[in-house]
Amino acid sequence: MALTAAAESQSKRGTILIVVIAVHAIGLWVVESGLSRSIIEMVAPPVETKIIEEEKPPEEPPPPPPPPVDATPPPPYIPPVEVQVQLPPPVNTITAEVKETPPPVTPPVMAPPTPAAPPGIPGTRPAINPKLTRPANDFYPSGSRNDKEEGFVVVKCNVGLDGKCTNPSVDTSSGFPRLDEAAIKYATQGVRFVPGTEDGKPVAMTHMFRVAFKLTVTH
Repeated sequence: MALTAAAESQSKRGTILIVVIAVHAIGLWVVESGLSRSIIEMVAPPVETKIIEEEKPPEEPPPPPPPPVDATPPPPYIPPVEVQVQLPPPVNTITAEVKETPPPVTPPVMAPPTPAAPPGIPGTRPAINPKLTRPANDFYPSGSRNDKEEGFVVVKCNVGLDGKCTNPSVDTSSGFPRLDEAAIKYATQGVRFVPGTEDGKPVAMTHMFRVAFKLTVTH
């Protein structure tokens, strides 16, 4: 049985040695035939590379140009010259006050008072001249007498320098047309006036007077 175990051990060693030799032989064949390169290419695919451009920071604006330099040099500094002036000694001054005497005031010459103008002569209104005036009944219409018409009429007219009445008109009616017409006729033909005056002189002026028509009852 010891022989059997030793034989089995040698048989295993021989088998292992044969496997190792076979593996090495296969590896040599693979290297020579290029199969290993294809296996590596299949296992490791090609690596793609990309170039990423680095982002540039924004450009800053250029700085402003420097101010122009004044090429004119400043004037040279000249120190002031100190000059000492000697003042004269003080002199006593006497101030004299002169009082002027004002000239005498001459009173103004007063003009003699102007004498007051004498009062004017008051004016007068025209008045009827009885010497040249006829009675109003001389112009009484006969129809008004028969119809018993009575009343008075206020006549307005212009009295001239000759005392005559011109442009007569009825200012207040008697209510009877025939009496109003008789009053206008009487103003131009039957009545005369003394002209009115202003400052003692006769002047023409407008005047109003009343003409009465009244029936006289006889017994």
